[in-house]
Amino acid sequence: MRSAGTWLRLSYRQQGWEVFLIAVAAAAVGIGMFWVSSQMESLRALRDACLADNPQLCDAIVGRAYEPTQTAQLLLRLSELAPFAVGILLGAPLVAREVDGRTAQLAWTMSRSRTRWFVLRSAFVAMVAMLCMGLLAWSSDLAAALLDPSRDLTRDFNFADARGPILVARGFAALALAVLVGAVLGRVLPALLAAIFVVAGIFIGFGLLDGAILKAEAQVVRTDPATGTGIPGDHWIDTGLELADGTDLTWDEVNQSGLRGRDVASQIAFTQDDRGCWYASEADMAANQPVGCEVAWVVAGERYPGVTVRRSAMLGGLGIIGLVAAAFVVQRRRPE
Repeated sequence: MRSAGTWLRLSYRQQGWEVFLIAVAAAAVGIGMFWVSSQMESLRALRDACLADNPQLCDAIVGRAYEPTQTAQLLLRLSELAPFAVGILLGAPLVAREVDGRTAQLAWTMSRSRTRWFVLRSAFVAMVAMLCMGLLAWSSDLAAALLDPSRDLTRDFNFADARGPILVARGFAALALAVLVGAVLGRVLPALLAAIFVVAGIFIGFGLLDGAILKAEAQVVRTDPATGTGIPGDHWIDTGLELADGTDLTWDEVNQSGLRGRDVASQIAFTQDDRGCWYASEADMAANQPVGCEVAWVVAGERYPGVTVRRSAMLGGLGIIGLVAAAFVVQRRRPE
Protein backbone atom coordinates (compact mmCIF):
# COMPACT_ATOMS: atom_id res chain seq x y z
CA MET A 1 0.00 0.00 0.00
CA ARG A 2 2.85 2.37 0.84
CA SER A 3 4.49 1.85 -2.56
CA ALA A 4 1.15 2.43 -4.32
CA GLY A 5 0.64 5.63 -2.35
CA THR A 6 4.12 6.82 -3.20
CA TRP A 7 3.56 6.04 -6.86
CA LEU A 8 0.30 8.00 -6.87
CA ARG A 9 1.83 11.02 -5.13
CA LEU A 10 4.86 11.18 -7.40
CA SER A 11 2.78 10.69 -10.52
CA TYR A 12 0.34 13.38 -9.45
CA ARG A 13 3.12 15.87 -8.79
CA GLN A 14 4.35 15.49 -12.34
CA GLN A 15 1.00 16.39 -13.93
CA GLY A 16 -0.95 17.84 -11.04
CA TRP A 17 -2.51 20.77 -12.87
CA GLU A 18 -3.61 18.75 -15.87
CA VAL A 19 -5.10 16.04 -13.66
CA PHE A 20 -6.86 18.58 -11.45
CA LEU A 21 -8.35 20.61 -14.31
CA ILE A 22 -9.46 17.54 -16.26
CA ALA A 23 -11.02 15.96 -13.17
CA VAL A 24 -12.89 19.18 -12.38
CA ALA A 25 -14.08 19.55 -15.98
CA ALA A 26 -15.23 15.92 -16.18
CA ALA A 27 -17.00 16.22 -12.84
CA ALA A 28 -18.69 19.45 -13.95
CA VAL A 29 -19.98 17.90 -17.18
CA GLY A 30 -21.06 14.75 -15.36
CA ILE A 31 -22.87 16.68 -12.63
CA GLY A 32 -24.40 18.94 -15.29
CA MET A 33 -25.77 15.91 -17.12
CA PHE A 34 -27.15 14.45 -13.91
CA TRP A 35 -28.83 17.77 -13.03
CA VAL A 36 -30.25 18.24 -16.52
CA SER A 37 -31.52 14.66 -16.46
CA SER A 38 -33.36 15.25 -13.20
CA GLN A 39 -34.79 18.49 -14.61
CA MET A 40 -36.02 16.73 -17.75
CA GLU A 41 -37.66 14.00 -15.69
CA SER A 42 -39.45 16.33 -13.26
CA LEU A 43 -40.56 18.86 -15.91
CA ARG A 44 -41.77 16.09 -18.21
CA ALA A 45 -43.90 14.68 -15.41
CA LEU A 46 -45.29 18.16 -14.69
CA ARG A 47 -46.03 18.70 -18.39
CA ASP A 48 -47.80 15.36 -18.77
CA ALA A 49 -49.94 16.03 -15.71
CA CYS A 50 -50.89 19.47 -17.02
CA LEU A 51 -51.75 18.17 -20.49
CA ALA A 52 -53.96 15.52 -18.93
CA ASP A 53 -55.86 18.05 -16.79
CA ASN A 54 -56.06 21.25 -18.85
CA PRO A 55 -54.19 21.24 -22.20
CA GLN A 56 -55.21 24.85 -23.03
CA LEU A 57 -53.14 26.26 -20.17
CA CYS A 58 -49.96 24.24 -20.67
CA ASP A 59 -48.01 26.28 -23.23
CA ALA A 60 -45.60 27.73 -20.66
CA ILE A 61 -44.98 24.37 -19.02
CA VAL A 62 -44.43 22.67 -22.38
CA GLY A 63 -41.86 25.34 -23.26
CA ARG A 64 -40.08 24.88 -19.93
CA ALA A 65 -40.03 21.11 -20.38
CA TYR A 66 -38.26 21.52 -23.73
CA GLU A 67 -35.44 23.75 -22.44
CA PRO A 68 -33.42 21.05 -20.58
CA THR A 69 -33.37 18.87 -23.70
CA GLN A 70 -31.35 21.52 -25.54
CA THR A 71 -28.87 21.66 -22.66
CA ALA A 72 -28.66 17.87 -22.58
CA GLN A 73 -27.90 17.72 -26.30
CA LEU A 74 -25.13 20.32 -25.87
CA LEU A 75 -23.59 18.36 -22.99
CA LEU A 76 -23.71 15.18 -25.06
CA ARG A 77 -21.81 16.91 -27.85
CA LEU A 78 -19.21 18.02 -25.29
CA SER A 79 -18.89 14.45 -24.03
CA GLU A 80 -18.27 13.35 -27.62
CA LEU A 81 -15.24 15.67 -27.80
CA ALA A 82 -14.06 15.06 -24.22
CA PRO A 83 -12.00 11.88 -24.92
CA PHE A 84 -9.81 13.76 -27.38
CA ALA A 85 -9.21 16.67 -24.99
CA VAL A 86 -8.50 14.41 -22.03
CA GLY A 87 -6.22 12.11 -24.01
CA ILE A 88 -4.16 14.91 -25.57
CA LEU A 89 -3.81 17.03 -22.43
CA LEU A 90 -2.74 14.09 -20.28
CA GLY A 91 -0.81 12.11 -22.87
CA ALA A 92 1.29 14.60 -24.81
CA PRO A 93 3.28 15.97 -21.80
CA LEU A 94 3.88 12.55 -20.23
CA VAL A 95 7.32 11.96 -21.75
CA ALA A 96 7.80 15.33 -23.43
CA ARG A 97 7.88 17.22 -20.11
CA GLU A 98 10.76 15.09 -18.78
CA VAL A 99 12.78 15.53 -21.97
CA ASP A 100 11.88 19.21 -22.36
CA GLY A 101 12.76 19.96 -18.73
CA ARG A 102 16.02 18.00 -18.97
CA THR A 103 15.02 15.75 -16.07
CA ALA A 104 14.63 12.59 -18.16
CA GLN A 105 18.15 11.31 -17.45
CA LEU A 106 17.64 11.63 -13.69
CA ALA A 107 14.15 10.09 -13.77
CA TRP A 108 15.25 7.18 -15.94
CA THR A 109 18.40 6.58 -13.86
CA MET A 110 16.51 6.51 -10.55
CA SER A 111 14.02 3.98 -11.89
CA ARG A 112 14.99 0.35 -12.33
CA SER A 113 14.48 0.70 -16.07
CA ARG A 114 13.02 3.13 -18.56
CA THR A 115 10.30 0.65 -19.37
CA ARG A 116 9.27 0.39 -15.71
CA TRP A 117 9.22 4.19 -15.41
CA PHE A 118 7.12 4.47 -18.55
CA VAL A 119 4.67 1.78 -17.48
CA LEU A 120 4.11 3.36 -14.07
CA ARG A 121 3.67 6.87 -15.46
CA SER A 122 1.37 5.65 -18.24
CA ALA A 123 -0.68 3.61 -15.80
CA PHE A 124 -1.36 6.70 -13.70
CA VAL A 125 -2.56 8.94 -16.53
CA ALA A 126 -4.53 6.05 -18.03
CA MET A 127 -6.25 5.50 -14.68
CA VAL A 128 -7.18 9.19 -14.42
CA ALA A 129 -8.40 9.30 -18.04
CA MET A 130 -10.47 6.13 -17.68
CA LEU A 131 -12.08 7.34 -14.45
CA CYS A 132 -13.06 10.64 -16.08
CA MET A 133 -14.34 8.91 -19.19
CA GLY A 134 -16.21 6.35 -17.08
CA LEU A 135 -18.04 9.16 -15.31
CA LEU A 136 -18.97 10.75 -18.62
CA ALA A 137 -19.99 7.39 -20.09
CA TRP A 138 -22.43 6.79 -17.24
CA SER A 139 -23.86 10.33 -17.09
CA SER A 140 -24.17 10.64 -20.87
CA ASP A 141 -26.10 7.36 -21.04
CA LEU A 142 -28.45 8.71 -18.38
CA ALA A 143 -29.01 12.01 -20.20
CA ALA A 144 -29.49 10.35 -23.60
CA ALA A 145 -32.02 7.89 -22.16
CA LEU A 146 -34.12 10.70 -20.69
CA LEU A 147 -34.17 12.66 -23.95
CA ASP A 148 -36.56 10.02 -25.24
CA PRO A 149 -37.65 7.58 -22.51
CA SER A 150 -39.61 5.47 -25.01
CA ARG A 151 -36.40 4.24 -26.66
CA ASP A 152 -34.22 1.38 -25.43
CA LEU A 153 -30.71 2.76 -25.83
CA THR A 154 -29.18 -0.69 -25.43
CA ARG A 155 -30.61 -1.36 -28.90
CA ASP A 156 -30.40 2.11 -30.38
CA PHE A 157 -27.75 4.09 -32.29
CA ASN A 158 -29.13 7.44 -31.07
CA PHE A 159 -26.16 9.54 -29.84
CA ALA A 160 -24.01 6.42 -30.27
CA ASP A 161 -20.76 8.44 -30.48
CA ALA A 162 -21.53 10.62 -27.46
CA ARG A 163 -22.43 8.13 -24.76
CA GLY A 164 -21.54 4.83 -23.17
CA PRO A 165 -18.35 2.75 -23.16
CA ILE A 166 -17.16 4.01 -26.53
CA LEU A 167 -16.09 7.21 -24.73
CA VAL A 168 -13.73 5.21 -22.53
CA ALA A 169 -12.21 3.36 -25.49
CA ARG A 170 -11.84 6.57 -27.49
CA GLY A 171 -10.17 8.32 -24.56
CA PHE A 172 -7.68 5.47 -24.14
CA ALA A 173 -6.75 5.51 -27.83
CA ALA A 174 -6.36 9.31 -27.90
CA LEU A 175 -4.21 9.17 -24.75
CA ALA A 176 -1.89 6.52 -26.18
CA LEU A 177 -1.44 8.34 -29.49
CA ALA A 178 -0.69 11.60 -27.68
CA VAL A 179 1.88 9.86 -25.47
CA LEU A 180 3.58 8.53 -28.60
CA VAL A 181 3.69 12.00 -30.18
CA GLY A 182 5.16 13.48 -27.00
CA ALA A 183 7.79 10.75 -26.77
CA VAL A 184 8.87 11.35 -30.37
CA LEU A 185 9.00 15.16 -30.23
CA GLY A 186 10.27 15.63 -26.66
CA ARG A 187 8.85 19.17 -26.40
CA VAL A 188 5.64 19.91 -24.53
CA LEU A 189 4.09 22.67 -26.62
CA PRO A 190 4.97 21.19 -30.04
CA ALA A 191 3.75 17.81 -28.77
CA LEU A 192 0.41 19.25 -27.72
CA LEU A 193 -0.09 20.97 -31.07
CA ALA A 194 1.10 18.01 -33.11
CA ALA A 195 -1.02 15.59 -31.09
CA ILE A 196 -4.16 17.50 -32.06
CA PHE A 197 -3.47 16.94 -35.76
CA VAL A 198 -2.15 13.40 -35.39
CA VAL A 199 -5.05 12.24 -33.23
CA ALA A 200 -7.58 13.98 -35.46
CA GLY A 201 -6.06 12.47 -38.60
CA ILE A 202 -5.90 8.94 -37.21
CA PHE A 203 -9.46 9.11 -35.91
CA ILE A 204 -10.69 10.38 -39.27
CA GLY A 205 -9.04 7.35 -40.82
CA PHE A 206 -10.57 5.13 -38.15
CA GLY A 207 -13.98 6.61 -38.92
CA LEU A 208 -13.57 5.85 -42.62
CA LEU A 209 -12.54 2.27 -41.84
CA ASP A 210 -15.40 1.82 -39.41
CA GLY A 211 -17.82 3.27 -41.97
CA ALA A 212 -16.59 0.82 -44.60
CA ILE A 213 -17.06 -2.10 -42.20
CA LEU A 214 -20.56 -0.94 -41.30
CA LYS A 215 -21.40 -0.47 -44.98
CA ALA A 216 -20.33 -4.06 -45.68
CA GLU A 217 -22.45 -5.31 -42.76
CA ALA A 218 -25.50 -3.15 -43.48
CA GLN A 219 -28.76 -4.37 -44.93
CA VAL A 220 -30.09 -2.74 -48.08
CA VAL A 221 -33.75 -1.84 -47.50
CA ARG A 222 -36.34 -0.14 -49.67
CA THR A 223 -37.22 3.26 -48.24
CA ASP A 224 -40.73 4.58 -47.96
CA PRO A 225 -41.20 8.36 -48.37
CA ALA A 226 -44.25 8.14 -46.12
CA THR A 227 -42.20 6.96 -43.11
CA GLY A 228 -39.40 9.47 -43.56
CA THR A 229 -36.27 8.47 -41.64
CA GLY A 230 -37.21 4.83 -41.06
CA ILE A 231 -37.18 2.92 -37.78
CA PRO A 232 -35.91 4.98 -34.81
CA GLY A 233 -32.67 3.55 -33.48
CA ASP A 234 -31.39 2.20 -36.79
CA HIS A 235 -28.16 3.60 -38.18
CA TRP A 236 -28.38 4.80 -41.78
CA ILE A 237 -25.07 4.47 -43.59
CA ASP A 238 -25.97 5.68 -47.09
CA THR A 239 -28.84 6.06 -49.54
CA GLY A 240 -29.20 5.39 -53.24
CA LEU A 241 -31.20 3.52 -55.88
CA GLU A 242 -32.07 -0.07 -56.61
CA LEU A 243 -32.07 -0.22 -60.42
CA ALA A 244 -34.55 -2.21 -62.48
CA ASP A 245 -32.03 -5.07 -62.83
CA GLY A 246 -31.63 -5.33 -59.03
CA THR A 247 -28.27 -3.49 -58.81
CA ASP A 248 -27.90 -1.30 -55.72
CA LEU A 249 -26.05 1.99 -56.26
CA THR A 250 -25.40 4.84 -53.85
CA TRP A 251 -26.28 8.30 -55.11
CA ASP A 252 -22.57 8.96 -55.70
CA GLU A 253 -22.35 5.82 -57.80
CA VAL A 254 -25.51 6.84 -59.63
CA ASN A 255 -23.90 10.18 -60.50
CA GLN A 256 -20.70 8.48 -61.68
CA SER A 257 -22.62 5.94 -63.75
CA GLY A 258 -24.10 8.59 -66.03
CA LEU A 259 -27.70 7.65 -65.23
CA ARG A 260 -28.13 11.01 -63.61
CA GLY A 261 -26.93 14.20 -65.22
CA ARG A 262 -25.73 17.43 -63.74
CA ASP A 263 -29.25 18.72 -63.39
CA VAL A 264 -31.19 16.32 -61.18
CA ALA A 265 -34.58 17.56 -62.30
CA SER A 266 -33.82 17.02 -66.00
CA GLN A 267 -32.59 13.44 -65.71
CA ILE A 268 -33.85 10.43 -63.77
CA ALA A 269 -35.34 12.73 -61.16
CA PHE A 270 -37.87 14.06 -63.67
CA THR A 271 -40.65 12.68 -61.55
CA GLN A 272 -41.10 10.48 -58.50
CA ASP A 273 -44.01 8.45 -57.23
CA ASP A 274 -45.18 7.94 -53.65
CA ARG A 275 -43.17 4.70 -53.39
CA GLY A 276 -39.86 6.52 -53.78
CA CYS A 277 -39.27 5.33 -57.35
CA TRP A 278 -37.74 7.65 -59.96
CA TYR A 279 -38.76 7.85 -63.63
CA ALA A 280 -37.07 9.38 -66.64
CA SER A 281 -40.39 10.62 -68.04
CA GLU A 282 -44.08 10.86 -67.33
CA ALA A 283 -44.65 8.12 -69.92
CA ASP A 284 -42.34 5.75 -68.03
CA MET A 285 -44.19 6.56 -64.85
CA ALA A 286 -47.53 5.77 -66.49
CA ALA A 287 -46.05 2.46 -67.74
CA ASN A 288 -44.59 1.71 -64.29
CA GLN A 289 -41.04 1.47 -65.65
CA PRO A 290 -38.84 3.20 -63.08
CA VAL A 291 -35.15 3.81 -63.53
CA GLY A 292 -34.81 2.79 -59.89
CA CYS A 293 -36.36 2.98 -56.44
CA GLU A 294 -34.80 4.54 -53.37
CA VAL A 295 -32.97 2.26 -50.95
CA ALA A 296 -30.86 2.76 -47.84
CA TRP A 297 -27.96 0.89 -46.28
CA VAL A 298 -29.07 0.37 -42.67
CA VAL A 299 -27.60 -1.22 -39.55
CA ALA A 300 -30.46 -2.30 -37.29
CA GLY A 301 -30.57 -0.82 -33.80
CA GLU A 302 -30.49 -4.27 -32.22
CA ARG A 303 -26.90 -4.59 -33.42
CA TYR A 304 -25.74 -1.58 -31.38
CA PRO A 305 -24.13 -3.69 -28.58
CA GLY A 306 -22.08 -5.75 -31.01
CA VAL A 307 -20.98 -2.72 -33.01
CA THR A 308 -19.95 -0.93 -29.80
CA VAL A 309 -17.91 -3.93 -28.65
CA ARG A 310 -16.17 -4.11 -32.03
CA ARG A 311 -15.43 -0.40 -32.10
CA SER A 312 -14.14 -0.46 -28.53
CA ALA A 313 -11.90 -3.45 -29.28
CA MET A 314 -10.47 -1.71 -32.35
CA LEU A 315 -9.81 1.47 -30.37
CA GLY A 316 -8.29 -0.53 -27.53
CA GLY A 317 -5.96 -2.26 -29.99
CA LEU A 318 -5.01 1.11 -31.46
CA GLY A 319 -4.23 2.38 -27.97
CA ILE A 320 -2.07 -0.62 -27.11
CA ILE A 321 -0.11 -0.20 -30.34
CA GLY A 322 0.44 3.48 -29.50
CA LEU A 323 1.70 2.73 -25.98
CA VAL A 324 4.01 -0.07 -27.15
CA ALA A 325 5.46 2.23 -29.81
CA ALA A 326 5.90 5.00 -27.21
CA ALA A 327 7.69 2.58 -24.85
CA PHE A 328 10.03 1.64 -27.70
CA VAL A 329 10.78 5.32 -28.37
CA VAL A 330 11.48 5.96 -24.67
CA GLN A 331 13.80 2.97 -24.55
CA ARG A 332 15.76 4.16 -27.57
CA ARG A 333 15.87 7.93 -27.33
CA ARG A 334 18.58 9.99 -25.70
CA PRO A 335 17.65 12.51 -22.99
CA GLU A 336 18.35 16.06 -24.19
